[in-house]
Amino acid sequence: MHDRMIHLARQLFESQSDVRVFQSQGRTMVAIEDKCVIRLKKLDKNKHAHGIPTTQFALFEMQVNFDGIPAELTHLDIGYILNDLQTELSGVYVTCPNGRRRNHWSFDLRTLAKGGGGEVVGLGLSPSGQSSTEPRFKVKEDAKRKDQAGGEDAGKS
Repeated sequence: MHDRMIHLARQLFESQSDVRVFQSQGRTMVAIEDKCVIRLKKLDKNKHAHGIPTTQFALFEMQVNFDGIPAELTHLDIGYILNDLQTELSGVYVTCPNGRRRNHWSFDLRTLAKGGGGEVVGLGLSPSGQSSTEPRFKVKEDAKRKDQAGGEDAGKS
């Protein structure tokens, strides 16, 4: 599954000038403009990246600079979760790890693909210009979708 994700990422982004697929210490990552760097991973049921807890793995999750990947880029995981029998996908997520086996945020790409709409918008850096512990991206719903759903609080339980 991982190799397929890498292959599809290379195909999808090969003609995009603002997207770069690259290797770092044997791991394939995707950088989008000067905004984020993405790992393609299998996720556990809590939406945390699977992996051997190497220094590189921990630094990526802590949103800090390592191996030439600046902390100014938000570190994201795009990954999949399999059902309990591991026979099919139960979700495909974008997550923003916070270094403590939790995520700043996550959202299911399959929901967006079904017409959920939305976009990722930048939140900026801290006033000092340094990376903060706050995520620099958030999901912003389309205004049209909010209106159709009856406002921002529609569907919340």
